Amino acid sequence: MSANRPRKVGIALPCQDQVDSWFMHDLFRAGAYHAFAFPQDELILSMHQSAFLAESRNELCKGLIEQGADYVIFLDTDMRFPQNVFDQLMQHDLPVVAANCAKRRRPISATARKEDPTNPAKLDMVWPDKEKQGIEKIAVVGTAVMCIKSEVFFELEYPWFHTPWHPEDQRFVGEDLYFCAQLKKAGVGLYIDHGLSWHIGHIGQYTYRMDDVLAEREMARIGMWDHLKPPQAETTNGREPLIVAAR
Repeated sequence: MSANRPRKVGIALPCQDQVDSWFMHDLFRAGAYHAFAFPQDELILSMHQSAFLAESRNELCKGLIEQGADYVIFLDTDMRFPQNVFDQLMQHDLPVVAANCAKRRRPISATARKEDPTNPAKLDMVWPDKEKQGIEKIAVVGTAVMCIKSEVFFELEYPWFHTPWHPEDQRFVGEDLYFCAQLKKAGVGLYIDHGLSWHIGHIGQYTYRMDDVLAEREMARIGMWDHLKPPQAETTNGREPLIVAAR
């Protein structure tokens, strides 16, 4: 679908009891930007509150499809994203495209996986790489920031999202992994946008302890945080620059 013709864009927001303030900040900016840049589009905002993510995702998709949405864009309410996120996802004109997001628990890893070319049964992590741009076909990714063409849902069995029990591993399968398996079964391609992925954040909670202080000191020593340092203040009147303290 061309960006020059009107699009009905469904924004699906699954949530539980609370929505993060920085998420709302980014959502407001994204909506305002898209309304200004693409006035011909219609944004349909839909939120579903439930303790069960699979239920929320199914209900959101059904409701948006019934309202005639051409796209369903999932934004989990603990995510950060750029103001042009909607168009950045839709511009690829792909059945399903997502951001590769960082998990919010240590050890921190990315959510995207791709098949090992030597062993299709094995999935390898798609590590972030600033040299990579554009899109890449993958096997599995989280649905936290994902754009799905509405027509895709008619190719999949319902429920689209489910958390079945996996007896071999003695655990439940996440609703996003289940959805990715549904896509594979139907032969629907799944992609990630490498460029967008660098502008996505995952908001979490963490209890900081003295072990973390020592770990941070070591990471700072080897330069891991150099990219986060603020610009150094200029020296004035022969005095030393002010020290900027990070919270």
